[in-house]
Amino acid sequence: MAQDRDHELGSQALAGALQSSFRLLQLAMVAILVYIVFTGVYVVKQHEVALVLRLGKVVGTKADRVRQPGLHFGFPYPLDEVIRVPVKNFQTVKSETHWYQLNDAEKEAVARKEDPGPGPPTLRPLMDGYTVTGDTNILHSQWQLTYQIVDPVRYALDFAQNGKQKAVEELLRAALDNAVVIVSARYAADAAYRTERNQFTDDVVAEVSRIITAQNLGCSVERLDPVIEPPRQVKMAFEIVFAAEQEGDRLRKEAEGYAKRVVLESQGKASQIKGEAQGLAGGTVQRARADAEAFLKLLPQYKQNSAVIRKTTWLGTLNRVLANADEKMLVHDEEELRLQLSRDPKVIAEQSRKAVEGEAEAKPEGAPQQQPAGPPPGADDGHGH
Repeated sequence: MAQDRDHELGSQALAGALQSSFRLLQLAMVAILVYIVFTGVYVVKQHEVALVLRLGKVVGTKADRVRQPGLHFGFPYPLDEVIRVPVKNFQTVKSETHWYQLNDAEKEAVARKEDPGPGPPTLRPLMDGYTVTGDTNILHSQWQLTYQIVDPVRYALDFAQNGKQKAVEELLRAALDNAVVIVSARYAADAAYRTERNQFTDDVVAEVSRIITAQNLGCSVERLDPVIEPPRQVKMAFEIVFAAEQEGDRLRKEAEGYAKRVVLESQGKASQIKGEAQGLAGGTVQRARADAEAFLKLLPQYKQNSAVIRKTTWLGTLNRVLANADEKMLVHDEEELRLQLSRDPKVIAEQSRKAVEGEAEAKPEGAPQQQPAGPPPGADDGHGH
């Protein structure tokens, strides 16, 4: 009996152990299932797309292998590997291959946004970067290339290493350096540095875009920002020439503005004089026509009795002249006439005063006094009437 009892207890213990193990296995399976479900869920952000590698092979066809922004499901790592590509963000690559080398003190000055100074007395070809221009001069330049990914599959699978863009940046930097060398040989130093800098930069963009397209890097150039300088040893001479040209341009613009003002003023004055002359000419023509019409009207009467017409015309003219004269003098033929021209007005006034006083003394008291019509006989007021 005791032996059977022990056997029954052992069976019960074994059954309990098996039941507990089965429950633990169930929990483990549920946990694994939950892990698979949750680790297989991934989110592609708005500025990126994703590629899924399942056991090293891209999942999906050529049309749908690029995962767009949103929630996606897959297998957990290492079965599935998600490669994210920031296609909507602009990436930058900076090249200082063609820039001069700076020592520690000069680097600190540049960090403080100060001039690093003239540098060594001569160029150091093995240390300083530069490009040779079309007129056999040299320029230093550094460039910042802004690009965007247009082919995420080509970018991520053929050039990026482990989803990183370092390899692509090296290829872009090499393409940029080659483009700068090629385009620099087409320009003179002053043109690339100053007078045609924008066109020079545009040509570098075109050349680096051509290289990127030929290599099929899956990127496109968005912008290129250059810093171009002549050799530090002659930079001051460039600045002096540039300042002189700016001063010349300023003086030229001032002279052109002055010339325009003078021309406009002269044209306005000429128009005014022309208008006055045209008005005077019109008035003269009208008066001449009026005189002609008047004489034509008198012509029949003149033919009938010329003496009367001459006398009438002479009297009419005499009346108009005397009406406008300040002083009137009548001289008989047998009297002597003396004219004093440009007489002093004070002398004329004094003579007139004495004449008035003399006439007042000669007339009886109470008789009306008559103002003289002019100076004494023989005198003239300078008008010659």
